Formats: sequence, structure tokens, C-alpha cells
Amino acid sequence: MSYDILFQNSIKSRPRICDGTCQYKLLYSYWQVGKLIADSERTSGLNEATSRSLVLALSQTLTKELGRGFSRSNLFNMRNFYLNYPAVQTLSGQLSWSHYSELLAISDKDARNFYEQEDTPRSDLERCYSLLIPSVNHAIL
Repeated sequence: MSYDILFQNSIKSRPRICDGTCQYKLLYSYWQVGKLIADSERTSGLNEATSRSLVLALSQTLTKELGRGFSRSNLFNMRNFYLNYPAVQTLSGQLSWSHYSELLAISDKDARNFYEQEDTPRSDLERCYSLLIPSVNHAIL
């Protein structure tokens, strides 16, 4: 099965520049890529070395066709993203791909869930107040 065919719809529709309104679409696209990689590994019964070789080849192809963002490590992050968040509905559109990439480095699921909740963006003003004056009631902001 050709990776090029599998990724055509998922990748080529991803947004190039992302603001808050398209964050979820980008995350969903990367989640789909991770799912396709994981499903291909599972159905083909690939060993680790073969899987790494295929992901490296996929990385080179996608980078050539679509530009930056498809390094081997980023493709493995997408795979791990899918494996750690198998229910796409649980993704938070408030967190960026960078946030999720950092969270995936945390192996303890409970700790990752804690930091996922803590990482939810707040206004800069609220963040400053919470750091400087922890007892301030933020309801007035």
C-alpha cells in the first residue's frame, strides 16, 4: 500500500498558517496521519526497523511535496498522538500542535492529563496576575 495515496487527503488539506479557528483542523489532520501510520504498521505486521524505514521515506516524500513539518520525528509524534489520543473527540482545540508534542514526551498518563489541563491558554493578563498574586480572584478579569 502506498503511503502517498493514504496521505493525499489528510495532508494536502491542512492549513498553512493556523490561528485559533483552524487549530482543531490542523490537530485533526495530524491525528489522521498518525492513525494511518499506526494502522499501516498494524495491518502490515511491520517490525520496528521496517516501520522506521517507511516513515523516513514518507518524511522525505512529504517534505519534498509539501514543505516543512514532516520530519521523521514529527511523523512519529503524529503516530504517538493518535496512539495516546485514540478518541479524536477528546482533543482540545485550545492547545496547539506544539503543546501536544510537548505533552507526548510525558510518559505518565496522569501527569500528562494534569499538564494538558494546566496548559489550556488563558489571557496574558490573567496569567500575569496568577503568577504575581496567586490569591487574586480572577473572576473580576
